[in-house]
Amino acid sequence: MKHELKAYLLDLIECCNNINDFLENLEVNDYLENRIVKSAVERQFEIIGTVLIIGGIP
Repeated sequence: MKHELKAYLLDLIECCNNINDFLENLEVNDYLENRIVKSAVERQFEIIGTVLIIGGIP
């Protein structure tokens, strides 16, 4: 596996782990009412999208 592709995949895993950590022990309503958590989760999805585009990962 190319080093660059491996780095992109590791970034994706890190973002997914971050989302999981942010949402751990939260109910849906708690998430919806917490702007900070919502913003953090949305940012991770933005990073995931960027990595997929830049990395050319289908």
